[in-house]
Amino acid sequence: MGDKLKVAVIGGGSGGYPAAIRAARLGAEVALIENDLLGGVCLNRGCIPTKALLQSGEILKTIKDSGIFGIQCGDGKVDFRAVISRKNSVIQQLRRGVERLLAAKKIKIIKGTATLLDPSTVQILETEDKIKVDKIIIATGSRPIKLDINGFEGPDILDSDKFLEMEDLPKSVVIIGGGVIGVEFAQILNRMGVELTILELMENLVPEIDKEIAQGLEKSIIEEGIKVFTKAEIKGITHGKDLKTIIFTVGEESKKCKAERVIVSVGRRPDLSHLNVDTIGLAQENNTLIVNE
Repeated sequence: MGDKLKVAVIGGGSGGYPAAIRAARLGAEVALIENDLLGGVCLNRGCIPTKALLQSGEILKTIKDSGIFGIQCGDGKVDFRAVISRKNSVIQQLRRGVERLLAAKKIKIIKGTATLLDPSTVQILETEDKIKVDKIIIATGSRPIKLDINGFEGPDILDSDKFLEMEDLPKSVVIIGGGVIGVEFAQILNRMGVELTILELMENLVPEIDKEIAQGLEKSIIEEGIKVFTKAEIKGITHGKDLKTIIFTVGEESKKCKAERVIVSVGRRPDLSHLNVDTIGLAQENNTLIVNE
């Protein structure tokens, strides 16, 4: 390929694939390494699928409220498998779009897990192939945080990834974590008729946004019929035959709530697994890479 700069991009998500396209436009020879699905969390297990599900829930809510506008539609009925099928088709369509963009720039896509042997060598773990490059871009994204608390295992204890793979609607759900993701999941399920409870450790839901806005949002979702407990510290989960019992405290008061399924949505952390960053000496703090401007 002559004197072209050789660039390896590790991760094909919303950080990685635009970086690959940009590098190719600037004249580099680019290899994009992805061990899962192009588009990453945002396209496959985050922003895009949740918005597709929210749209289905919003349409159902509009049908139920149609009498306000003088139109009688009844209560509507959810075909959850059809809802999931539409969500999957939206994802697939957008993923094909990403694939076409990469192909148009002649970016080589390598399916596999990357590890760093040194600052200029990437190895694919599955094949042991080695790639020598001039520059490496790390864009490996994040993974759900797991809670190390008694009872947080089992098929009905779901993280955000597993939630989006559900094929049927439970009657009741407890969501642990009232951040952006947890609240979004609650609105989706509540509008489809699931009994919802949110348990949030902090003083308000969505604690990372302005407090006044968070309080307004909390008031709104309570009016929709979602139960909310803030300042809730989770102590554990016990597993019954059909229901899970979540034990938590609010201040000094001990409380319990029950549900068929539990969704754990307490945030995400950077995914540096398999990269071997310690060996090659990349600076870290709290399991995150330290970067400059």
